[in-house]
Amino acid sequence: MAHAHDSLIDAEIADDSAVSVFRQVAAELAGLVYAVNRLQLCIDRACVGQPVDEGEMIRELQAFDLVAQTLDNLSTFMDALEPADIQFENLEETIKRVTLKELAIRLRADRVVSPQPPSGDPGDVDLF
Repeated sequence: MAHAHDSLIDAEIADDSAVSVFRQVAAELAGLVYAVNRLQLCIDRACVGQPVDEGEMIRELQAFDLVAQTLDNLSTFMDALEPADIQFENLEETIKRVTLKELAIRLRADRVVSPQPPSGDPGDVDLF
């Protein structure tokens, strides 16, 4: 039995330009930010002892799982792109919009530089 999303997967690509692809990836990432912020609000309330509806927390944790899966898929997708003929004319200006210093340094690199995993034990949370 075909799933509803199969028709989306099998549909012809309407616009395969780099600009269109990058804008769609940016939109996907913005959606992930929204999902992570919602989970963060639930966690913040729980940390200060405010009641959090169990159903709400379960939904947010499921959404967080989807965030991880989406990031994994976007990473695979971006890695598989072969933009041999793309030249970024304003890359330095664009990188100036990145507010995380270490990320900006990695984006400027002439080779892939993997981010370092956070220090500490898994599950440690820095509250600030």
